[in-house]
Amino acid sequence: MGILRFQKFYRKWAQGIEFDVLRNELYDDYYDQAHFAKEFKRMTGYPPRQFSLEVSTNSGDGFPSKRQGHFGRGL
Repeated sequence: MGILRFQKFYRKWAQGIEFDVLRNELYDDYYDQAHFAKEFKRMTGYPPRQFSLEVSTNSGDGFPSKRQGHFGRGL
């Protein structure tokens, strides 16, 4: 269930929908912000803020580069 729940968020975010817009929807699937952050880190290897500041900006398109693996972890 966790991967499907995370993909639901990640796909919308990858389409360029701002996090502030998605925030309310997160509570449909996550208990609270801490629950989301913990699962985000488990799936990507990064806390959400660090991912958005470092990983998503490195490739220029909002996604981790292929060198970093599918969800931002090294190969």
